[in-house]
Amino acid sequence: MITRPTRLPQWLRVYVELLSIQRAWRFSAAGFVGRATVSMLSLSLVITIVQRTGSYAFAGVVAGALTLAWGLNSPNLSRLVDRYGQRRVGLPAVAGMVTLLAALLIAVETDSPRPVIVGLAVGAGALWLPVGSLVRSRWAYVLRDQPERVTTAYSFESIMADLFYIGGPVLAVSLAYLIAPVVSVIVAAGCLVVGNLWLLAQRDTEPPLVAPSPHHPPSRWGALGEAGLPVVVLVALGMGVIFSLGEVGTVALTRHNGVPGAAGWILAGWSLSSMIAGLIFGAMRLKSLVQQRFLVLTLGFSLLSCTLLLARQSAVLAVVLVLFGLSTSPLMATIFTLVHDLVSHARRTEGLAWLNSALALGNAAGAALAGASIDRFGPLAAFPVAAGVGAAMAILAVGWRFWQQRTINSGAK
Repeated sequence: MITRPTRLPQWLRVYVELLSIQRAWRFSAAGFVGRATVSMLSLSLVITIVQRTGSYAFAGVVAGALTLAWGLNSPNLSRLVDRYGQRRVGLPAVAGMVTLLAALLIAVETDSPRPVIVGLAVGAGALWLPVGSLVRSRWAYVLRDQPERVTTAYSFESIMADLFYIGGPVLAVSLAYLIAPVVSVIVAAGCLVVGNLWLLAQRDTEPPLVAPSPHHPPSRWGALGEAGLPVVVLVALGMGVIFSLGEVGTVALTRHNGVPGAAGWILAGWSLSSMIAGLIFGAMRLKSLVQQRFLVLTLGFSLLSCTLLLARQSAVLAVVLVLFGLSTSPLMATIFTLVHDLVSHARRTEGLAWLNSALALGNAAGAALAGASIDRFGPLAAFPVAAGVGAAMAILAVGWRFWQQRTINSGAK
């Protein structure tokens, strides 16, 4: 039952009421704890491996292998979740990942052969449960009779993710250097266990299994076979690329300008503006079609990515990224809402997982692109690449919308 608290601002009341629906705050809080692993684990492993081996290159390979395996296999795990249920798939996956992480730490501490360590990282990443997709699937189930609230729920989840993307690395570094690097890894693994087990224990909000509709026969491409999903996934991939280009470019520019310490504050301003925009966007009563919002917000995001070309000084970059952040969370919430509408119930978790995978793989690709371009062309080189990716996103969104309109017109005839 929805409580209707008084004496609260309207925008805040929207979220309080949302979290009161079927005690949704419980699974959202569990997801918040579980997401700590995403923002802490790779960095914690890098610090631990560097301390033990002295090699940043090898530490990067291990962390990259973990993240890449997670990004590539997350849709497969989610497909199993859609078929067998969150609890039946989630419990073995959590147990397997924790076991492999423990083996990975032991291998690092005992100077095991490096291929063994990388192999254990790949195995752990492949069993990394996509907790964000599981939480959003629960929101879709809880709000099945109130679809107008889905965008608000997905906006809230984007804000929760932003909170730990800001705080997670700070916690990881603090634990590593104030206590010990291995403690940082253990805390990240502990958040994984606590968050996921708390989520999986909540049977009342677990989405029931849905048989595939005869109108949507199984595709060998899984959820990617759903009309429109590849386009949205490519846009999410572009967002991930631009995020990393912006982050690495910020570090390079502030270092070039002699104020390397400003990078953290500038990136925090970017995240903070994104969170504020997400709060406002989620509280709005939106009447436009989600496809229209997707087009407008993608064009806005793309246009703002081009403003990075104006950044030559650190202060200008700070302003540009604050403005850029205003489009980030709204677009993120919109693409998740669009997938919610595009993908059938029987494939929803997988469809949502494709977005998370695209963002993660885009982050990895963007970091590589940023490093290569900055090494070759200088500290400003990441920003033109980001503008180019933004332009490609805009072309993709406009092309898809045009194709949709032509399909509708052809059907009308």
